Amino acid sequence: LTNPSLCDLLCKGLTEEADTSVCPSTSSAKYLVEKSNVKEPTIIPHGTDLPDKWSTEREPFTVFHLSQFGPDKGQKYLVEAWRMRGFKGELILAGSPHMPILSFGIPNIQCLGYISEEQKRELYAKASVYVQSSVTEGYGLSVIEAMSYGTPVIVTEGVGAKDCVQDGKNGFIVPIRDPSSLVEKMLYFVDNPSEVKRMGENARKTAEQHEWNKIEKKYEALY
Repeated sequence: LTNPSLCDLLCKGLTEEADTSVCPSTSSAKYLVEKSNVKEPTIIPHGTDLPDKWSTEREPFTVFHLSQFGPDKGQKYLVEAWRMRGFKGELILAGSPHMPILSFGIPNIQCLGYISEEQKRELYAKASVYVQSSVTEGYGLSVIEAMSYGTPVIVTEGVGAKDCVQDGKNGFIVPIRDPSSLVEKMLYFVDNPSEVKRMGENARKTAEQHEWNKIEKKYEALY
């Protein structure tokens, strides 16, 4: 639905009929409260499958981003950050056939468009850091998926999955629309490769608490 008024009307009508409302993040819960009569929606985050094999050894420096392409996803801020610093590593963008336009004239950016599940798993395991640069994102499933591979993350304040990011422990949270902050945090991992390993190990521990069978139990308890 692209009509905001219609969306608001449906949101109010559906929540009035519901016995309970579930949101995947605190930001999406806040939005629901603002748009409906729901007082205290239940927050149950999205989950992930855990790969049996994972490692925190990541060389050379590689940044991965997976998302649909659009102004709300904030790819232009990530690309601008990459251009500003001139990183010697590689930035890999995937998830949309329109992404090749982002790399025009900027070295060390690989735009893959749509990728298979196998490619996605390989890139999660390869990346030194996963970046979700969205302006707004109800959750951002790829964040917790990347963490399951022992990959630290950088997310913006607009990403709902920031709920599972402990700043400086398993990743970083930065302001939206702020390429300079993205540069600062990516550069931190370049200058401190041991932090890729430390935060990656903590990211995996976080993902273990979001395994799908544990999320399913939260729904069972709610029902």
